[in-house]
Amino acid sequence: VGLVTGIRGNRRLPHARCVGEYSHCGGVPRSHRRDAVVATVELVGALDDIWNECEEAGRDFAFTVGKFYTNDARHAMTKIAGEVRFSLDMRSLDGEFLDSMTARVRELAAEIAQRRDVNFELGDFTRADPGTMDPAIKSGMLDGVDALSIPAIEIASGASHDAAAFAAAGVRTHMLFIRNANGSHNPDEDMKISDFMAATRLLAWWLANRAA
Repeated sequence: VGLVTGIRGNRRLPHARCVGEYSHCGGVPRSHRRDAVVATVELVGALDDIWNECEEAGRDFAFTVGKFYTNDARHAMTKIAGEVRFSLDMRSLDGEFLDSMTARVRELAAEIAQRRDVNFELGDFTRADPGTMDPAIKSGMLDGVDALSIPAIEIASGASHDAAAFAAAGVRTHMLFIRNANGSHNPDEDMKISDFMAATRLLAWWLANRAA
């Protein structure tokens, strides 16, 4: 059973764009290329370096570029890409750090744009703040796993959940995770019923002892 320590907030760019210039791949020297793909890849690489630094420092952070594509009406194997559209999803348990990262993304994009003679059209970041789990409920759940001898770990929720909205509204909130061999949100999910029952026993124990 997983005892959730918090729900990661996010800052997202749903429809970002990098604009360069279409040119023939064999006729333009590197110094004159306005390559939207290379510029966007550099931005992604810089974010990956930041993620690595966060891991080394023990700071919670993750980012994903879930969409990355050129214009299929204009791209070709022998063309320098003049346009890339992409998305960016950044997540952390630290809302202030996420806010600082939105500024950092804009700084990085501006630096790369100037050096590579492209334009980044990032748009506005959407936001969802981290969800805080109630410490008293968590403490009770920890007592429960000890009393019932249920193996458990404390783990942050990387995915967003409606529970974050309850927490933001002031409702005391906690979550339990049940392990799944193949991850969630896919047809190969493989949750063992014994794990489900362990979480159910823990929840029932907590409810009974809270009522008492």
